[in-house]
Amino acid sequence: MTRWPEEAIGLQSLDPGARARLTTLTPVEIARGTPLFHPGDTVKGFVVVLAGRVDVFLTGPSGRDILLYAVEPGGSCVQTTLGLLGGEDYSGEAMAAVDCRIVLIPKGMFLALMEA
Repeated sequence: MTRWPEEAIGLQSLDPGARARLTTLTPVEIARGTPLFHPGDTVKGFVVVLAGRVDVFLTGPSGRDILLYAVEPGGSCVQTTLGLLGGEDYSGEAMAAVDCRIVLIPKGMFLALMEA
């Protein structure tokens, strides 16, 4: 088990049971340029960015990328939240803007924690 919830911004106030469930998940390192999702993908879970930055963008009609927002430690991805809570597929794309350390909270666990 890892103790990553202690270093994640905003998770320190979770109850001990929720924190214990989260410690079963293992953080991963992803390299700059790694895609996290593409338009049309189904949301698999909630990504917690522990270090680094993930850029979320759309590709415009001209083929140019339009940055919507960046997700850094303590932030959240609007597209992912819509997918998890509203059942929508991704309409944008996300890519690691720099080397990142992240944790994926699977959809089922995320929803159960939200209900609790």
